[in-house]
Amino acid sequence: MPVRQHLHDSLLLGDDDTPLARMRLRDDDDGTAVAADVRPLPEAPLTRLVAQVRRDLAGHRLETPDEALAAALVADGLKLDRAATDMRHDLTGVPEPVALPDGWSLGAPGWDDDLAAGLDAAYGPDHPDGRWQPSDTEEVRAMFDTGEPVPPLVPASARLIDPDGRSAGHVLCAGPVP
Repeated sequence: MPVRQHLHDSLLLGDDDTPLARMRLRDDDDGTAVAADVRPLPEAPLTRLVAQVRRDLAGHRLETPDEALAAALVADGLKLDRAATDMRHDLTGVPEPVALPDGWSLGAPGWDDDLAAGLDAAYGPDHPDGRWQPSDTEEVRAMFDTGEPVPPLVPASARLIDPDGRSAGHVLCAGPVP
């Protein structure tokens, strides 16, 4: 397989040793081979990279933040199991919050049965992360009650309260922060 270790990651090489992409190779706990954080190099032609990935990373679960690569792989016949977006925002110059509709408000961070019921409904049996479990509720509740397994970042967390005074959603930011 034309993959070469390079510092802290690996390079996927073309047959002529041209570097096409950077990635991290690892095995999941269940033994699944994973090519994680696959990032095309700027000069790599996408069609060539797709062909090389299909040939040399066959049998690996592929994880990439590159939407163009993901789209090209799907167009070439691979199945997309899950899509997620990693969003980042520089916290300097953040605009003022948008006003909530009448009757809606932000409440103190915390956990309650309304949130647990909402997450149970949202994470059904077909959700890619699996069904919401009572242990998930216990873990999130413990974050607020005891700070375990990680403490919540209270100033950055909040509950969304509906006009009836019930929790309708939440933003949970947890530490430790690097």
